[in-house]
Amino acid sequence: MQSAIRTLRILTGLYLFVFTTCHLLTLSFGLVSLGAMETAHHTLMAPWRNATGSITLGIAFLIHLVLGMVALYHRNTLSMRTGDSVQFLSAYLVVPLLLPHVVVMANFERVFGVKPTFTVMLDYFWNLIPMDGFWQVVIVIVVWIHGCIGLLTWLRLRDNWPRWAPFVNPLVVAIPILALLGFVEAGNQVIAMSRGTTRSLFTLTVYRDGVQFLVSLIQNLVTGYFVVLGLTLAARALRVYRVSQGDTVTLQFDTGETVNSRPGLNLLEIANEHGIPHPNQCRGRGRCGTCRVRLDGNAPLPPASRIETDTLDQVSPGHAARGERLACQLALPSGRFTVHTLLLADLSERDLPERDVASTPEVSA
Repeated sequence: MQSAIRTLRILTGLYLFVFTTCHLLTLSFGLVSLGAMETAHHTLMAPWRNATGSITLGIAFLIHLVLGMVALYHRNTLSMRTGDSVQFLSAYLVVPLLLPHVVVMANFERVFGVKPTFTVMLDYFWNLIPMDGFWQVVIVIVVWIHGCIGLLTWLRLRDNWPRWAPFVNPLVVAIPILALLGFVEAGNQVIAMSRGTTRSLFTLTVYRDGVQFLVSLIQNLVTGYFVVLGLTLAARALRVYRVSQGDTVTLQFDTGETVNSRPGLNLLEIANEHGIPHPNQCRGRGRCGTCRVRLDGNAPLPPASRIETDTLDQVSPGHAARGERLACQLALPSGRFTVHTLLLADLSERDLPERDVASTPEVSA
C-alpha cells in the first residue's frame, strides 16, 4: 500500500511538472511577440485545452495535495535539512498562491464574456493591477522550486542520471528565467499598445456581481484550505504525542556520538535532529538505500516495511542475514542501541563504498 501511494505521488507530481514546464515555455515566447506566445499556447498547452485534459489536471492536483497532507500527518518531526525545508514550505504555499489564478482563469469567460487570451490577461496584470502581475512571478518561482527539488531528488537515483545531468541542470535554471523575461517583454508590448481591455471588464458596474462572486469563491477556497491544513497539523501533533510516550531511545553511533531521543522517530530523523551526518541521497524516502545501517541493542526492532524490504533487496542482496535496515524507515522503540553506519555520509556517488564495521564496539544488553 505504501509503495503504491509513493508511486501515485511521484506520477501525479511528474504530470503537474510537465504541465508547469509547458506553461513556462509558453510564456518564454513572449520574448518573440504576443502572437508567438498565443501560438505556443495553442500548441504546448493543447493536452489541457479540453474538458478531459482539465479534469485529469484537476484530479492529479487534488491527489497530489491529499497525499501531501497524508505525508505531513505522518511526519515525525518538522526539523529538516535546508532542501527539505524549502520544498516543504513551498508545497503548502502553492495552493493559496495558485488558487486565485486558477479560479479566475476557470471562470473568466463565463463571468466577463471574453476569452482570457494573453493580451487580455497581460493588460490586466500590467495596466490595471500590477501587483497581481508581481504575484504571478512569485507563483512561478514557488511552484518551480517545489517541482524541481522533487524532480531532481527522483532523477538523481536513476542509473542514467550522469548522462542526463548536463542537459537537465541548465534547463532547471533557464526555463523559469526565459519565462519571466517573456512575461516582462510581453507586458511591455501590451503597455505600448495601451488597449486597456480589462480596465472596463473589472470596473464596469455590469461585471461587479461577477467580480464579487470570484472574490468570494477564492476567499472560501483559501479559507477551506487553511482549515484542512490546520486540522492536519493538529492531528499530526496528537499522533506524535501518543507515539512519543515511553522510555528514552539511546543511540551510540560508531562515529563516537551518543544521543538520547524520544521514541517514535526513525533513526535518520534522530541523526538529523542532533546534527550527526548520515547518508541519505533520496532525502529519507526509502528509495536509495544509502542510509542503511546495522544495529545492536537491548530491544527487538520492529519488522521492516514493504518499502524498506524492496529497496534493500535491490541495493543489498542478503541484507536480512546481515541484519541491515534503512535508517529512514526504522522507527526505533525505547532501548539502547549501537548504530553501525555502512556508507560514508560525505560521499555522493551512486556506488558508495561500504565501511568496515567489524571492529565497532557493541552495546551490551
